[in-house]
Amino acid sequence: QANQRVNAYLKQIQHLAGIKKRLTTHSARRTFANHRINEGFEAVVVSAMMAHSDVSTTMRYYAKVSPEAVVREFERVKSKNG
Repeated sequence: QANQRVNAYLKQIQHLAGIKKRLTTHSARRTFANHRINEGFEAVVVSAMMAHSDVSTTMRYYAKVSPEAVVREFERVKSKNG
């Protein structure tokens, strides 16, 4: 019920602002998760922040790891291992 109301407001905002991409509470959650994961937060921490009971839910539906994050992690591991 509340999500439907918020989504209706987001649709109005989207129209008034001329935004082409559909705005929803789900897209906001996805953006939140993607940014946290790509900033280096552990997936299990993001999962807890989103109140998911299983980290696989977070990874399957919300996490899209950027190429920059992959390079950063390789560099981190490389610097640890000499």
